[in-house]
This record gives sequence, C-alpha cells and structure tokens, in this order.
Amino acid sequence: MSELRTRLLKAGAAGLAAVLLGLLLAGWAPVRGLFDSLESRLTDLRMRSLPWEPVAGDDQILIVDIDARSIDKLGRFHNWFRARLAELVAGLHAGGVRAVVFDLLLDAGPDSSADAQLLAALQASGRVVAGAGFSVADSAAFLYAMRTPPVELAGAALAFAGDSCVLWPQERLESGLPGLQSVARWGFVNARPDPDGVIRRAPLLASFGGQVWPSLALAAAVPALGWSGLAVQAGPRTLTFTDPDGAGRRSLSHDGRGNLLLRYRGPWRSFRTVSFYDVLEGRLPAGFLQNKIVLVGSSLAGLADLKPVPLQAAFPGVEIQATVLSNLLAGDPLRATGWRGLGLMLLLAALPSALAFTQRRAWLGLLLLVATAGLLWAVSLAALAGWGLLLPVALPASAGLLAGGGALVQRLLGEERQRRWLAGAFSRYVSEEVLQELLRHPERLCLGGERRTLSLLFCDIRAFTSMSERVPPAELGGLLNRYLTVMSQLILEQGGTLDKYIGDAIVALFGAPVEQEDHARRALLAALAMQERLATLRAEFSGTPFEELEIGIGVHCGPVLVGNFGSDLRFDFTAIGDAMNLASRLECLTKSYGCRILVSPDILAAAGPGFHHRLLDHVRVMGKQTPVELHELFAPGLERGELCHSFEAARLRYATGDFSAGAAALRSHLELFPEDAPARALLARCDLLAGSPRSGWDGVWQMDRK
Repeated sequence: MSELRTRLLKAGAAGLAAVLLGLLLAGWAPVRGLFDSLESRLTDLRMRSLPWEPVAGDDQILIVDIDARSIDKLGRFHNWFRARLAELVAGLHAGGVRAVVFDLLLDAGPDSSADAQLLAALQASGRVVAGAGFSVADSAAFLYAMRTPPVELAGAALAFAGDSCVLWPQERLESGLPGLQSVARWGFVNARPDPDGVIRRAPLLASFGGQVWPSLALAAAVPALGWSGLAVQAGPRTLTFTDPDGAGRRSLSHDGRGNLLLRYRGPWRSFRTVSFYDVLEGRLPAGFLQNKIVLVGSSLAGLADLKPVPLQAAFPGVEIQATVLSNLLAGDPLRATGWRGLGLMLLLAALPSALAFTQRRAWLGLLLLVATAGLLWAVSLAALAGWGLLLPVALPASAGLLAGGGALVQRLLGEERQRRWLAGAFSRYVSEEVLQELLRHPERLCLGGERRTLSLLFCDIRAFTSMSERVPPAELGGLLNRYLTVMSQLILEQGGTLDKYIGDAIVALFGAPVEQEDHARRALLAALAMQERLATLRAEFSGTPFEELEIGIGVHCGPVLVGNFGSDLRFDFTAIGDAMNLASRLECLTKSYGCRILVSPDILAAAGPGFHHRLLDHVRVMGKQTPVELHELFAPGLERGELCHSFEAARLRYATGDFSAGAAALRSHLELFPEDAPARALLARCDLLAGSPRSGWDGVWQMDRK
C-alpha cells in the first residue's frame, strides 16, 4: 500500500509539473505557433469524423452557382454583359427573395448601357449586397496605400466601439463598378486563411481609412435579419451586433482577433444549390425563391474561387460565404475554450500518463497510455459535436508524454539512487572503477584474468617517513589525503584506473578495465601532470613539512595478467606480472638518480613522438638478468638540448669503461649544469669504479637493492 501511495504521489507531482509547463508553453509565441498548427490539423480530422445534420434556417440559404452548365449555355463569364446579371437580380426580386449577395467583384463590363441596366436593377431591388476587395499597397506597381476610402463608399462603414484588436487593418480598396456601392450594401470578400492556407476562420471587421467595414457575410446578415443597419460593440472574446433602430441584438464569440471560428455544415453542396442558367431561364418552381437569402458565386476552378477548407482541399468560395452567413444567423460558430479548457485537458492528459509511466508492468502502462489518448480524443470530439467547443489536444497530449517522461525519470532516478547506494556499500570491498565496470558487465564478477599489454605507473613520496615524524598524526592524515586526492584526480583525468594505495604510494593502470589504444601516451601525460601539480601543492602545504614535497614516478609498458584476483571472499581488480615489477623498480630508481620521472624505452615507443627524454643508464634491476634502459622524462617546454648533449658525451665514456675520462667529462658537465642529479650519481660511480675497476665491464650497472 505504501509503494502504491508513493507511485501515486510521484505521478501526481509529475502530472502537475507538466500541466504548469504546458500552460507556460501555451503563452510562448514560438511554441504556441507550432502547437496551433498541429492543433488545426487535429481539429480538421475531428470535423471530418462528425455526422452532418441540417441546421434550422439553412434551408433559407440558396446558392446560385455559375457552374459549367451556365458557361456552356452563356459563354465565358468574363464576356457576359451585365444585362444578364440585371436579369438575374430582377428575377430573384420578383421571386420574393430576402437578399441577394454577390460573392463576385463586379467590375465595369464591355457595354456601359448594360452596366447602367445592372445598377438600375440593383437599385430597384434594394436587397442586394455586393462584394469588393481590399488589396496590399505595392509602390513598384504604382499602387499606393489609400488614406481615405472612395467617396461612393462613405455610407458603407459601421458604427464601432470597443476593442480595436478585432479589426483587420487594410491599405487599399478596389471598389469595382462605379456607382455600385450607392445602390447596394457593400462587404469585403477577402479571406484570412491560416498559415497552412486552410480557411478555418472568417474575418468580420476591417479597418480602412479610419473607419470600420463589414465582411460580405456580415453585411448580408443585415437584410437577412430584417435590420435597417448594424452597430458593433467589440469585447475581448465577444462581438455584439445591434440594429440602430432597436430591431434586434446578437452576440457571437470570436477568436480574440475578430475572426469567426467556422462551423462548417458539411462538404460541398451542403447548402441548396441551383444553376445560374436555370434561374435566368425561370425554371425554378413557383414560390421556390420566396424569402430565400441568395448567394451568387461559382464552383468552377477556372474562376479561381476554390479554397482549401478543413473538409476538402477545393471548396467553393461562395459556399464559404454561405457557411459564415449560416453561423451568423444561427449564432453557433465554434468556440475556443481558452485557458480553462486547456487546463482541463492538460490535467486529463498529464495525470493518467504520469501514472502509466510509473507502472512496473509494461503492458499495464501501455494500456493506460492508450486509454488516456482515447479519452482525450473522445472528450474533444464530444465537445465539438455537442457544444461547438474546440478543446485542445496537441499540447495536452505532449504534456501527457512530458508528464510520463517526468515520472519515468523519477523512477529511473530512484533506481539510480538505489544503485548508487548499493555501489557505495560494495565499493568498501572493491575500487570504484572496478565496481563501475562490474556494474556494466556483471559477467566479469568472477575470479581470473586476461593477458593484455598495459601501461603501469608507480608513484611514491620521497622521504615520507622523515616528513611524517614532524607532523602530528591527525594533521598527517589530512595532508596525505589531500595529496592522494589531487594526484588520483590527475590520473583519472587521463583515463587511468587506480589500482591501489600502498601507504603514500599510488599504483595506477592505463588500458584496463576499459581498453585504450593510447594508454601509453595517457600514462606519460599523467606522470608529467603529477609533477607539474607539485608546485601548487607545495604552496598549499606552506608552513608544514609537506612544503618540501617531492615524488618519484616510474612508468613502464608491457604484458601483464589483468583481472580479478583474490579469494572467493574478497578479491580486487589488479594486474600481475614482470611488467608491474619493473614499473615499481623504475619508481625506486628515481631516488638513486635524483630524478623525478623514470620511464622505460617500451613505453616511449608505445607512446610515440612528442615527449622529451634522455637516456641515463643501463642497469640490471634486482630479480632480472636482462638489462634495462633508464630514460628520464622531462616536462614539456623545458629546453634541455645542451644539457642532454653534454651529459650524453660524458655518459658514453662511462659506458665504454673509461671511468677516469668519464669522471672528468662529468665534472665538466656539472660545472655547466650543477643541478643535474643524474650526472652526480654517475660521477660517484665513475670515482668508485676508477679505484676498483670491474673485469668484463659491459656498460650495465647491477643494482643491489630495489
């Protein structure tokens, strides 16, 4: 029960954190734009899955379509005389229509008398709403922004009050046929597609020339409702329309920018549609036109009025206008839910998703995730179908995944904490480096090893015993720990493995347990870094015997047996073999030669170029018959060319057995380089051998101690 409560609390914390983050992201413009685009596509998918039912009042909307049949009978539309449109208006008026709405830009025709006939028919009807279009200023085409509207449109503007953010600013107006606006109502036909080009919303109000102008559908709503005019009051989410004569009042929600979120009534031809030619020829039944709101437009691709909408890729513009008008008259456009709806959906998605990721059984977690996704979709679909609410899905789904990811991270962190705790306890028995390798490869947790060529480093403090005698035990422990910490860190930085500490001595391996192609180079760089770090350590230890700190380092490369060695009760990861012994001997010989770093020719060959060194001697270390070359490794940047040349000339005389000449050469060398400790060591040996020469001298010195 306690474990379940813990999982629930963690899931709740991850879920609430995801909800808060989702609300923050919803207010960040770059992220909001990304999710808005995704949300739009998901809304389109939901709209396509809805059942389509007739809406009360839509039977009064009629589309007169300039279709293929009309073009076949009457010729190209652009060649039509305006007299045909005049005949249409007269016929519609005679049929008793409530309004005639032209979703067309009526320009001047080829016959001025026909234009006059059309204007007379429009004036006689008194129920016509004509379309005109805004355009963008383009100085390159000599189309400049207009400061004032055309004179003939002076009476087309609306009385407006409230929030101006609902107004769509415009620069130019193309008014069309001269005199048209004086005999008909006017509305703009411009669409406002989303960034992906799909028309999901319709602008209702535009600002131009310091006045407010209605869209075509909004202008058509005035005669459709039987009003005498229109006044607008704009709020942050609501537009209120009233008749100046008090005939009515309507309030509609908008998207925050004055756009109507369109509730499409269905695919193409969801509204009753008749052919322009049939109306012109009087082929409609008697009384068919009575009280209809007629929209005149075209479904032909050739007239370039097909637009992408959520339901179809090519949808007649006149039917979009019919949809806007239907939404206005029915008062049922789609509504965005705002922050409350977003918060609800975030909770609905985040909490179950977080709980799903805390399940130990993968199938149960997957089942919860699928159920959460299905619930989100079902709730959003029901809200859209029943109340016209656009509940967001994209951001809540992402928040759900984020919450689940957070819960998963919490779980992994918990497991990692437990793993670290176990590792800490286990590291009392084996080194941390070995422990990590064993955690990655548990199969290696067995006794035994493998033969591998490694680089081996031994380091020891000079005269540690004498220094420790001058320091209180409590202080000695702190100083030694600080020294070992710093030196160990330098080894680890080069990818080395700390084999063991032997009092003040450090033993390190390079190339195990993880193989490293450049292990020799890493070992030499670690040795140089350790010697370089001594200067700052001495300053840190100022006032203590450790301010005189000196260390000797021996580095060798060779084959060893590396792995876990010990007993069934306790074992350690280490290396054994002759190469380990030689590396230890090299470190010990640094004292005899008074140098800081001694290396073998094997590691110099393995490390490659780039390291400064000199040959000091050939020796037989204790326990080995094969002579070993001793090379001193220099820190980079030190100029040792002259010293090495002078020393090598003297060393060669010693090596050939001419000890008197060698001693003289070494004394001359020391006059130039009095601090060269290896030269003093060889000089003492020359003096010794000159007094008691050895037979069979081969230039190799036999060491009689480690």
